[in-house]
Amino acid sequence: MKLFFRELTLEDLPAVNDLCKNIWKDENGVSEDYLPKIIDSWILEENSSTFGAFKDEQKSLLVALGRVKIISKDYAWAEGGRVAEEYQRTGIGKILGQRSIDYAKNKKVKYIQYDTFTENSGSVSIAKALGYYQKDYMELLEGKLGEIPLRNLQSKPYIEIAPEEAFIFLRNIPNGPKTEINAGWSYKPFNLQQISKIEGKWIRNDDAIVLKISSDAILERENPSSDDIWLIVYGKASDATDLLKGILFQEKKRRNRLDKLSIQIYCPRVLSQSIQNIGFSYHEGKQSGVVLFEKKL
Repeated sequence: MKLFFRELTLEDLPAVNDLCKNIWKDENGVSEDYLPKIIDSWILEENSSTFGAFKDEQKSLLVALGRVKIISKDYAWAEGGRVAEEYQRTGIGKILGQRSIDYAKNKKVKYIQYDTFTENSGSVSIAKALGYYQKDYMELLEGKLGEIPLRNLQSKPYIEIAPEEAFIFLRNIPNGPKTEINAGWSYKPFNLQQISKIEGKWIRNDDAIVLKISSDAILERENPSSDDIWLIVYGKASDATDLLKGILFQEKKRRNRLDKLSIQIYCPRVLSQSIQNIGFSYHEGKQSGVVLFEKKL
């Protein structure tokens, strides 16, 4: 299938909304795609390309879209790949990926990255086909706050700290981030500038730290829904589970409704079992998480 490309404009928003509405749906058939909520800001952002793939020479019939952003002098970030439902599994996803790579090469950066859910087999296959390698991985564990047993809890003292303190602390704890840090469904370069941009609360005890991201955060990509809290965890296993229990206990005390509140925990694999032991489990019962892919250009 021959495709025709151009940069998207705000006039394309209705077509983007129409394309995205059937890709990810909840149990009630309502779209869960975050992209329509933020793509206008992507289109207006400089030093990036938010492009559409069209099936006609007039470039009016949108069948796919993607985005690539220059995030530093050495790195580009690809994201937002979407293919209309009726055109999926036709090779268009790989074409979008190659276009992002070509853009990054033209900008003279050294690397391009993107992340995806490990159970998104199409996205993982595209990464392998285009020469990406896995650079980082965080397990995803889930649980309903009302179902986590936290009675008679005694935990170590913990404190909320500033991003500057969090950056120093993260560099000196076990199982900490290396060159990138996870922020839920995305990764950021692990430096003070990027950490300071993440909207969330940094909470630590002696040897563990949690980044708590709630629905009121404004992230560059996907945000927690009103019924979700994201907890990104690094550190020593025993301290990490102790810290999580303390945070969840306080969350239970201040919430009126617990039955719908979902907790998503993102953690290094080495912490996964101890967190499962306090009541969390894998998405749909299968080991999975958020993987960061990188390609040298």
